Amino acid sequence: MNEYAERLRREALSCPVRPECPLAFLCASCVGTDRYALPTFIDFDYGHMAWTDLTLRPCVFVVRSGLLIAKAYGNDGVEIPYHVSGRGSVSGIAEIYGLYTASNFNFLSGLVPGRLCSFDSSFVKKCLNDLPGLEGHRLTARISLNHTTSTYGQLLTLSHAKARDRVASVLVRLDAMLGREEDCGHVLPIAHGDVAFIASLRRTTVSCELKALAEEGMLHLGYRRIELLESFIEEYGSLVEANLPFYGAS
Repeated sequence: MNEYAERLRREALSCPVRPECPLAFLCASCVGTDRYALPTFIDFDYGHMAWTDLTLRPCVFVVRSGLLIAKAYGNDGVEIPYHVSGRGSVSGIAEIYGLYTASNFNFLSGLVPGRLCSFDSSFVKKCLNDLPGLEGHRLTARISLNHTTSTYGQLLTLSHAKARDRVASVLVRLDAMLGREEDCGHVLPIAHGDVAFIASLRRTTVSCELKALAEEGMLHLGYRRIELLESFIEEYGSLVEANLPFYGAS
């Protein structure tokens, strides 16, 4: 093994995401003499497209840091948000078990800059199929539950009738996901427009609600920065979407 590959193997074994990563069992695993399964790292920035279903070679992605938002195109060409992925979330598992067709309908883009670990879909499928007993089924079930839970969170946000409650719902959801990383101190590096898009509200409406919350001493606002204060956590921390479970590594 060359020095670069060995460094990648050590980095994978000491990855802080391993306790939350459902695919940790295959990362840095031995697949032959001096050969190890190592991810390809993909850094993404705000607004960057990290994946689209037009890709020619399917891959499985694990979010190592940051936040990604999944979007779909509606019939009128309008982008529709349907879930947000944070640290430990896995994408691409469903595609390796179903008929793969490129549709230019779904894509993932950066919401908070971060890093993805990418694995070849065929390799992941083989590893899952080689797991003993029902372990492969249990693992894919956990991954599917995380997707479903994230989509459920989006539905909970849209179920609020009042604009303020929708805004608060988005903030507590993002805070919970960033909270899986190192202590973010309830500081969200997002813009008003991001909140408006996820909440399906006008940007002006969201800006007014955020300003009102700040004036009431619940938030501190800055450029691409929303800090949730203790009074905000006390008021909205009991929302169902603020406490959705995340199913990590077994």
